[in-house]
Amino acid sequence: QEAREVLQPQRLQLDEVVRDCLLRHLPRADGLRVDLGARGLEAPVQVLAQRALLEGVLDNLIDNALRYGRPPADQDARVTVEMAVEAPGTVRLSVLDNGPGIDDAQRQRLLTRWAQGPAGATLRQGAGLGLAIVAEYARILGATLSLEAGEEGRGLRVSLLFQASVG
Repeated sequence: QEAREVLQPQRLQLDEVVRDCLLRHLPRADGLRVDLGARGLEAPVQVLAQRALLEGVLDNLIDNALRYGRPPADQDARVTVEMAVEAPGTVRLSVLDNGPGIDDAQRQRLLTRWAQGPAGATLRQGAGLGLAIVAEYARILGATLSLEAGEEGRGLRVSLLFQASVG
């Protein structure tokens, strides 16, 4: 019974869920000297989703970005959570970093269980499940998941496209 209630979609304020997740990760980001920020949270946006799954997606993506998405030591590390209304009725939720990024060939492979990128293998951290979990949660949430190069071709941008209503 309780599991069914957790998985029941509800109208959620996406901007509020994003803020809550950012606040949870700020102390770790500060400790790692990573500028963790957000863009596009000014307008309230509602999505039909399960809060636990949405938080699971954000927690995994922010954790991955903090762990693997840092640039060389001589550059400032940034992780940004961005919410952007793409068209009426759709919103894109992205987590971007300015780290080494992942080449095209590896991006799709990382969505499968136990697969790790070069940084994960080098750091000997994680089990290669984070993005596979994100992919499954995105499927359950009815969101479209994409991985692409970050801003100016650096780092990684992981995005979910949701059906949404603004206001």
